[in-house]
Amino acid sequence: MLPWLVAAAGAFLCAPAAWAQPPAEPVAEARYWLTRIHEAIGQRSFLGTFVVSAGGSMASARIAHYCDNGQQYERIEALDGRRR
Repeated sequence: MLPWLVAAAGAFLCAPAAWAQPPAEPVAEARYWLTRIHEAIGQRSFLGTFVVSAGGSMASARIAHYCDNGQQYERIEALDGRRR
């Protein structure tokens, strides 16, 4: 689930700035943004660092997501902890 979440967050941040206004109703608004994130993942490439802090511990990873002719490629590199 973490790779999907990271990809969604990155695609969301890389989406164009000229967005239409989302609906005002909370459920419709959530559906609107999730749909936009889902669509952006398949059309946008991004590179970034993802940091998670929970329960007093922290983990970070470098994420690279590429789209090429309808194919998606993702590389996740842990920046701390044991190498995998």
